[in-house]
Amino acid sequence: MTVEYAVADDVATIALNRPEVRNALNLEMCIALLDTTARAAKDPAVKVVFVRGNGPVFCGGADLKERQGKSEQWIRERRLKAFAAYEALEALPMPCVALVHGAAIGSGVEIAAACDFIVATPDVTFRTPEAQRGTVGATQRLPRILGKRLAKDMMFTGRALTAQEALAAGLVARIASDLQEAQKEIAEAIVKAPPLAMRLASGGLVFGNELAIPNPRRDPGAPRARAPEGRGAGHAEAPHHLRRAESAGAQRRGHAAHARPAPRRPRRHPDGQRREVARALLWRGPDRRRHGPGQYALQDGGDRLLPQAGGLQGALLRAALSQHRLRCHGARDRVRQGFRHHARFARVVDRRRDRLAAGHANMLRDAWAAGTRIGITAEDRYFNCRPFFHVAGSTLSALMALVAGATLVTLPTFEAGPALEMLERERCTLISGNDTLFQMLMGHEDFPKRKLHLRGGWAAAGPQTMRKIIDVLGAKAICAAYGLSEASPNVVMSDWRDAEELRVNGLAKPHAGVELRISPEGEIQVRGWNV
Repeated sequence: MTVEYAVADDVATIALNRPEVRNALNLEMCIALLDTTARAAKDPAVKVVFVRGNGPVFCGGADLKERQGKSEQWIRERRLKAFAAYEALEALPMPCVALVHGAAIGSGVEIAAACDFIVATPDVTFRTPEAQRGTVGATQRLPRILGKRLAKDMMFTGRALTAQEALAAGLVARIASDLQEAQKEIAEAIVKAPPLAMRLASGGLVFGNELAIPNPRRDPGAPRARAPEGRGAGHAEAPHHLRRAESAGAQRRGHAAHARPAPRRPRRHPDGQRREVARALLWRGPDRRRHGPGQYALQDGGDRLLPQAGGLQGALLRAALSQHRLRCHGARDRVRQGFRHHARFARVVDRRRDRLAAGHANMLRDAWAAGTRIGITAEDRYFNCRPFFHVAGSTLSALMALVAGATLVTLPTFEAGPALEMLERERCTLISGNDTLFQMLMGHEDFPKRKLHLRGGWAAAGPQTMRKIIDVLGAKAICAAYGLSEASPNVVMSDWRDAEELRVNGLAKPHAGVELRISPEGEIQVRGWNV
């Protein structure tokens, strides 16, 4: 058993249990971590979770020996399992504490950093030497905790951070010579607190860190403050023509604080859109060219994108570039400045329809972020009934399936009977839609006869429908979603590992780097990379 799990007196303990190899993280351990965190999350008796390691160290990093002779796809899937395990620890609704001793290296640092806080022994060391060993790790959580400078020092040089240094930098919350005594003290303090308050406080600290701090304007009794020059704190940067239309409307309605449009952006290079796609998918190598894993190189002249091999990245990039009418095989077609991925009717502004244009990088990144939240994988069969010219059909269906390598199942038009037949025949595992769509499916006369295999997806639906999707349709991991066409479109999405009550009631989390708030006038305001 690679991971031990025990519950006693409202306290759950997850123990990494491969002491013979310094608790090196392998695929079996990743799966076990996912299982134990799921058990803890569903157990109403558990009020706090502790993560520790058996043997001389907390965790000595990833088990590199298991990768020998494995395919690139296997290694990728193995890494995704590890990422899912870290995220599962991070998403636990109750406090989660890491008890670290000996050493935490690579994956061990990730596991510890995913917990709410770390208690360490005085002799502990933290290291992230992956880059020196030919791989990459700990690039997301560690810089957020330590800051980029110290994180880069650790990653680039393999520097070992001592317990005192980690305490000073904020990685470690407290140092204790006796971890068992520290665990007992912490458990007593948390267990006696009201569990709901503790869960809400935990969620507020995690989710609130990615939202704008409410300003005094949210208080009706507070003085009205004017928005800052240029972009306001809650200004959603829509396309320029839309911003001017909204400004004109706001002036007529008397919303002077939100009436100032952002300045026009400088003109982009004619080849900018193609480079934007490439930058989203590739990275720069030592030869100053941008590379994928041996697949692509963007020449310095910017005239040609050279495909070196196939694979998921190849399919994704070719599909993206095809929208720009580029022939991948050595084409020199120039991309004109006005090209965009989609131009579509989105909404009525001041009694006229506005067309919105979304860029490749926005839509691809939004598809990846939303897909990660619903847990889509290459093994999934994703049913979509949205037209592909719509944002839910393009970004949240076609591109989401493409990014994950999943199978996309669709119909020319939506009818409940044929949809149910296809869901059963194709053994679809994911689905998406709104209230009306799900109610039509569950209310159709053929529904009782169909054997469905749904496990999740996303829904823009109210609590009653969300509850029926779980209980009647059987999609236990369904996620709540909200979006705007201007935001590419997804703004908030539940995590499939979130507590069921949170998902049913639509308490979803904005994507990292996206800010969301409601103004005193009741306007939903979004700011971030997806706008």
